[in-house]
Amino acid sequence: MNKMIVDLQEFVKEIEKAYGDRDAYRYLVEDTVVSKTYKEFKRDIYSVASWLINKGFHGKHIAIIGSSSYHWVTTFLGIACSANVVIPIDKMLPKEDILNLLVLGDADLVFISEEFEPIMRDIEGAENGVSEVISFSGTRFREILRTEHTTLPTIDPNALAEILFTSGTTGVSKGVMLSQRNIASNINDIYRMDYAQNVKKDPVVMSVLPIHHTFELTVDNLGVLYCGATV
Repeated sequence: MNKMIVDLQEFVKEIEKAYGDRDAYRYLVEDTVVSKTYKEFKRDIYSVASWLINKGFHGKHIAIIGSSSYHWVTTFLGIACSANVVIPIDKMLPKEDILNLLVLGDADLVFISEEFEPIMRDIEGAENGVSEVISFSGTRFREILRTEHTTLPTIDPNALAEILFTSGTTGVSKGVMLSQRNIASNINDIYRMDYAQNVKKDPVVMSVLPIHHTFELTVDNLGVLYCGATV
């Protein structure tokens, strides 16, 4: 692959076209290893994006709270490909801080992993603009992944794609605004580095850091996926 991308919708199309039947992700469900090919990955991303479009979400702020997972990354890209704005939230924060960031980030919708289901009512009952909370382990999310694909909107590379909150170590957390082009630039640079040039077989990368970290998301996931690795 020699194409330098400018947005995340283009990223999803290019990796599916280049690596199709290769495994994009492998992860454990209890004692079973589940594999997802690049084709399946694109299908799930497009299902999330199509569901958001069908529900009238456009330019909305959508938060994700949870551990690193295939569904986390799928949802991140589905939000971006539907021309909405992703707000990744640090899952280690106290509940009150999480609730405050949902207000500060003007979140309209929240996706959570299973361990955050106990605070669903707290999120829904708080004074914020959240219309719905969806758990990755619930039937609602499984239905979303079965959504028929619709035409995706044209992406403006300079449009806001992500609001990343700082750790707040020197004060109140601040929202850093990243565009589609910002994220695509990181992905392109990882590809240029050709990190796997001395690997004799198809590269496999372990995702270790929390997924909401910019490095872990753009390097150890999106960047290496653009190189055809299995995460």
